[in-house]
Amino acid sequence: MMKKVFFAAFVLLIVMGFAACSNKQVPVSTVNLQLQNSVDSLLKQGMGEYGATEGMAIVVETSTGNLRAMVGLKENSGKLVSDTTLFSKARETFLFRSASLLASLETGNVSLDDMFDTYAGIDVVGQDTIYDHNWRKGGYGELTLLQGLAYNSSIAIDKAVDVAYQNKDVFMQKLEQMGLEKDSTFKGSWPVYALGFHHRRPTRMVSFFNAIANGGKMVSPKMQEGSAIVVDSMIAKKKNIESMQKALRFFVTNGLGKKAESKMVNVAGISGSIHTEDGIYADFCGYFPIEKPKYTVFVSYKRPGAPASGGNMAGETFRKITELLQKNNKQKQCIWKLLFQRL
Repeated sequence: MMKKVFFAAFVLLIVMGFAACSNKQVPVSTVNLQLQNSVDSLLKQGMGEYGATEGMAIVVETSTGNLRAMVGLKENSGKLVSDTTLFSKARETFLFRSASLLASLETGNVSLDDMFDTYAGIDVVGQDTIYDHNWRKGGYGELTLLQGLAYNSSIAIDKAVDVAYQNKDVFMQKLEQMGLEKDSTFKGSWPVYALGFHHRRPTRMVSFFNAIANGGKMVSPKMQEGSAIVVDSMIAKKKNIESMQKALRFFVTNGLGKKAESKMVNVAGISGSIHTEDGIYADFCGYFPIEKPKYTVFVSYKRPGAPASGGNMAGETFRKITELLQKNNKQKQCIWKLLFQRL
């Protein structure tokens, strides 16, 4: 009996201690140091395996925007060193095509079931030639828009935007309404912009995908505990957010994101690999569990040259991080269950 009383008193003291700390209003970091170290190890492992010169991973709590882990690494004289400037570095990413798809769905002029001819993987649009990643193998031919995103077809996404919008400015305004400000330095064509060939901070794309996971509510990522900072209560119509959730799940189960799939938890997400002047970026961003999203995770690697695959490289590390988080959550649940049983 005395042991139970002592244990209950001990738990009460811990709770009171947390309450006292919160009353002092001392800023408390959202970063989980144990998780930070584990993500750091997984990212280093991936960089070594894939021959990457840069790596980045961000873990956000979906509902609050709390940053639970942020790891940026780069190769320097044969060693991997921390580099936090990677988070604010604006660069191109093929993940942006998901935003272009959502903006197109918002017009009501296209749907995921619409068919688009991607030909043999090559399409000439004005002065631009657009290639699908498998153009050397003859392309995909006719695809639904759902399949077009799942197979990362640049042609399918470009055609969807073209059907949805006749006015470039209206398209740009819609993107800004979804929290994706215009890249004022961009000098290229509209179709190229829609595919992600413009500069954008990775954290901005994390916020976008977190909003999809959050049912449309965009919250600002933050590094201090506190109430969620709501940027936009609904970035798009509910039915279109649900269409994007369906498409991101389909990408993992039936598309190029199968390496991200986990036997432990249902995930959704998308990958993209893009060639830039300073290397190839292989990105993956997704969330889990799809039934009630708790975390949004972004992973990126940069290689000096081919081969580089967002689905295979970043997707694999994404899966490892999600399974690590899932194990940690189950352990916490077991501990709390044990505590209440003893009380």
